[in-house]
Amino acid sequence: MAKKQENGLWLSEELGDLLDHFAAAFGVRIAFFSPDGRESRAGLSQGSISFCTLLRQNPSQENACRSQDRAMIRVAAAGGKRVDYHCHAGLRESLQPVYGDDRALLGFLMVGQFRTPTDSLAAKGLSPAARRELSKAFEGVPTIPAERLPHLLAFFSLIVQTTASRRLVERRADALVWRIERYAREHLDQPLSLTQAALLVGRSASTVSHVFKKRTGTPFKQRLLALRIEKAEDLLRQNPAMKVSEAARAVGYENPFLFSRLFKKHRGVAPAAVKGLRAHGAASRG
Repeated sequence: MAKKQENGLWLSEELGDLLDHFAAAFGVRIAFFSPDGRESRAGLSQGSISFCTLLRQNPSQENACRSQDRAMIRVAAAGGKRVDYHCHAGLRESLQPVYGDDRALLGFLMVGQFRTPTDSLAAKGLSPAARRELSKAFEGVPTIPAERLPHLLAFFSLIVQTTASRRLVERRADALVWRIERYAREHLDQPLSLTQAALLVGRSASTVSHVFKKRTGTPFKQRLLALRIEKAEDLLRQNPAMKVSEAARAVGYENPFLFSRLFKKHRGVAPAAVKGLRAHGAASRG
């Protein structure tokens, strides 16, 4: 099951688990934000810490918070890497962009706010009474010992890397294609109709058909055929002793003659010609 967001992104439950474990292990807030800065998911569903809630009751401090958030998002997006900084009030935050396979920006993961034992309240323009109240609240901010800070940040970056490599966040359309293709690759020996594929992702058949054509440049049926041919070719290359009929059955074709005809149409050579070859396209060169 997946958690879908209104911002056009698909977030997997695995990402939610990672954020929950991080928040529980370090006692620090971690959240995923869409490219426009909207929060989509926070570890343990944590809201802002008490200090920040109190600070933002002051309109000038609220404006400073929002301004800095926007500025750091721009810095992280421009640099394409993690940004570690102190907020205007003196708390620590880290922000790192998350990219898709095509290097498109999917959003940001952010950890914070927290402090180390040596950090102090830095907010300016406070009245004496407000400063006393905020100083007391500052003492209750999650505190990370200096020697543990590098581990927290390394763990945070690993979560970002895992999110990208395991495709735990995707644009909805891309996620739809990926989820169907993943299922298809795992069940190539079984038939898969457009209607069945639509049921897998909870969308209409017409939507799946449209998205596949738009995202892959190929109609659904043709894309499924390409996956079958690709798998059969890999099997024959890796297993020279395998019969063509066996490869055909492995990808859902009981009729080896039909399979051979389709294979030759798409690869330009008969299935037997690729058996044992290692490099893709070697048959046409040999």
